[in-house]
Amino acid sequence: MTPPLRKEDMTTVPAITGLLEANRQSLKALVTNTGHIYLVENACHPRALRELVKEAGDVFGEVTQSPITPMEFDKWEHQRIDEPHNPVTEKGAESNNTIDYIFSNAIEHWASDVYFLIKRDETRLEYKSYGVKFQVDTFSRDRGWALANILWSSVSGQYDKSLPCDISLNHLHDGRLYRIRANSVPTSEGGNTIACRIRDPKQVLSLASLGYSDQQVRHIRDICMAPGGLILFTGPTNSGKSTSVTSMMADTPRSEHMIEVADPVEVELDHCTHMEIDRYHHDHEEIFSRTLASLVRQNPDVLVLGEIRDGQTAEAAVNMAIQGKRVLSTLHSTTAASVFTRLSGLGVPDHVLALPEFMAGVVSQSLVPVPCADCALDYKAALAVYPEWQMSHLAVTLETRDLRFVQPDGCERCLNGITGQTLVAEVFPLIQDPGPVFEMINEKKFYALPGYMAEHHGVISKRQHARIKVEEGRIDPISTLRIVGSLDIAVDPPSAKDGLRSLNLKEPENAPGTAGRISR
Repeated sequence: MTPPLRKEDMTTVPAITGLLEANRQSLKALVTNTGHIYLVENACHPRALRELVKEAGDVFGEVTQSPITPMEFDKWEHQRIDEPHNPVTEKGAESNNTIDYIFSNAIEHWASDVYFLIKRDETRLEYKSYGVKFQVDTFSRDRGWALANILWSSVSGQYDKSLPCDISLNHLHDGRLYRIRANSVPTSEGGNTIACRIRDPKQVLSLASLGYSDQQVRHIRDICMAPGGLILFTGPTNSGKSTSVTSMMADTPRSEHMIEVADPVEVELDHCTHMEIDRYHHDHEEIFSRTLASLVRQNPDVLVLGEIRDGQTAEAAVNMAIQGKRVLSTLHSTTAASVFTRLSGLGVPDHVLALPEFMAGVVSQSLVPVPCADCALDYKAALAVYPEWQMSHLAVTLETRDLRFVQPDGCERCLNGITGQTLVAEVFPLIQDPGPVFEMINEKKFYALPGYMAEHHGVISKRQHARIKVEEGRIDPISTLRIVGSLDIAVDPPSAKDGLRSLNLKEPENAPGTAGRISR
């Protein structure tokens, strides 16, 4: 049984305190004056732990070890409350410090999302970093609701756990202001699931650094030169769509009048006018309609619609695009070709979809993990870690010589074997086509679009782009299979790899926070 932590057990030993400080990114532990070490799971690298045990052994002689959660570590390190897992009450400072800690700790773990899963008997706290979700702590159901109440009361008043609700707030960490968007939904078992998206409003990445191939960057820049029309970034949730749109916004010349209408505005740019629409306001449809009517009089050169999510936003995109405005937006869709089916389902007329002046281009993308350069596994080593059926499939499908796999245990320079995320994508530069592609759209031959774009414009599919990166050892094969599907496709090396050298989001020696918070 783990002995209980007590304040009188806390000690200050200079050698150990210095070691903890020096290894803060790879080691989190508490040492008592009885020689007991409490270790935070996944935050104690073996090498750093061995050094700590040696230091403690020199001081105490005999050393024992027990696990401790990150939340308990923080509470005892800062002596905020008397007992671990003490139910949070609405007394103010103590609980708000806990909320502050959760978001600051998530940022330090390069998390893009924080989840509070309030269940029948407990609340689970989870983070998502580099697209991988992992559990951080568990505490009582009542404590979960108390934290939700504190979170909502800091912005909009009372938290209503019986209805879906959203808030946006700012969080200051290490001198930097982060934007947090939280959504709560009731569950069938009488609890709630709360998802919090973390975004750095000052984070603007260059288009070339996101992971597109050189050819894809050229196609995107061609799309941006269109005199008007809709430019769509598509993909599932957490595929980097908003980050890509922000990169294009940052590249827009200051001589052009640019307006963004979003819910919420996540990144603010000096040369863009931002308008925020609360879609949970009881008159939000009327407010949106009036805002769009005013935009016509504002006469923007570029309109940015945060997301096309319903018939109203789809209609707004159509109206502005066919007026000759350049419209940037995002849409949930798995491939570039399926965009037209999605827009049709949102009420866009078929004859409009086939207008050359309506759609300038489509980018479909997904985010995949980048293995740590220090601890990645080659194919032979991965055979002992991953299921045989997955590895045998890869051996049949791919050239295995240069494959690199995520090491699940990771090392002191990564998070669970991952140092970032990068894009795999397909880009349809429709603006380059003289007309046949729009005839295919008019005839609803969407299935034929990828083949036509490949033959006439050199476009590679998302799966082809993924396969090239996998075989170069840039991305993890197992995760890529789950995210983009089978890589058992034909790639003609002389043409498909022409100009496809792509950049990772970051080098392993750099701080991985930027890549970790690519979002939506």
